[in-house]
Amino acid sequence: MFDFEKLEVYQILKGLNVEVLKHLNTDTLMDPHLKSELKRATVRAALELADGTARMENSEKKDHYMAARSNVFQSVALLEMMKNLDMLSEEVYDEWYDRYTSVSKMLLKMYRNALAGV
Repeated sequence: MFDFEKLEVYQILKGLNVEVLKHLNTDTLMDPHLKSELKRATVRAALELADGTARMENSEKKDHYMAARSNVFQSVALLEMMKNLDMLSEEVYDEWYDRYTSVSKMLLKMYRNALAGV
């Protein structure tokens, strides 16, 4: 098992990504550009997290954790656009928003720990 797979934040993000990607792959009415951007951002969040855990230097770790968090922020901005354009239900938006919020908080903690050299 790789180190990143042991992290709660990764497990939450992985489960969220599976739901998001399944939803986007089955929704034929959603704007293709917004779908593509959300796919990119949410997948990049997981990849940056995994990449950060592979780094030995704390300065490199923190850069990847912030990149992961940035992609989470982009995902949330895209969700909001989709909701406002009636491409995403309020219920789905709220559920995913809450999970992205949890991931963001965990990534911030990881960043702060890397910054402090923990």
